[in-house]
Amino acid sequence: MTIEEIVHGESKNVEFKVSLPKDSTKYTKTIIAFANTQGGRLVIGVEDKTRSITGVDDDSVFQLMDSIANAVADSCTPQIVPNIELQTIDEKHGGLEYEG
Repeated sequence: MTIEEIVHGESKNVEFKVSLPKDSTKYTKTIIAFANTQGGRLVIGVEDKTRSITGVDDDSVFQLMDSIANAVADSCTPQIVPNIELQTIDEKHGGLEYEG
């Protein structure tokens, strides 16, 4: 995701979260909706109202990636295999992006 894409904001195919919600249903529903339509991006580490890039904690980034993958695998039949990538946006490290 580029800074230009973030500036355009959320849409039916893009959703921002400043942090990964503890309740996985708050983001797995979004991922399932993306999978059932034209696809989309869930970007963790971007504040949706201000579009400011906060990033995520470098120490927990891989744990967050595992949490997303496990929540999606546990919630979906047939199984969805998420493409989760670590992003660097505007020199902030640790942004997570799901694209599917």
